[in-house]
Amino acid sequence: MAGAYRDASSGLALDPGNAHLHCVLGQVHAAEGRAREARAEFDQAIARDPALQAAWAERAVLAYETGDAEAAVADLDRSLDLGDDAGLRYNRAMAYQALGRFRQALADLDAAAGLDPADEDITQERSRCRRELARART
Repeated sequence: MAGAYRDASSGLALDPGNAHLHCVLGQVHAAEGRAREARAEFDQAIARDPALQAAWAERAVLAYETGDAEAAVADLDRSLDLGDDAGLRYNRAMAYQALGRFRQALADLDAAAGLDPADEDITQERSRCRRELARART
């Protein structure tokens, strides 16, 4: 991580507006457990390039990991607006589940399965959502 931090910091000294480098610094801070600093870097990346899907996705992961599933869903919504992806749909399904929104989670997992039918995690979570929805009906 020290190398990535050093390289991204050096790059930002030359190009302070580089959204990709802000995103890398955010990832380094997140990996080190420095959520506030990570969020600030992801915010910078998004401010500099609102179409940088990775920044939205990484900020969503950070939000989810710090207990803010609503913010995670919002950031994943934006990330998915920029392009469909099984991993992003899976992550949004996890955030929906944390919020007790199993019908929306299942819809995302169904779409993710269509994009990546061999992913066993998606299959397992689909089953879990179906069980939760069946339990809610009884």
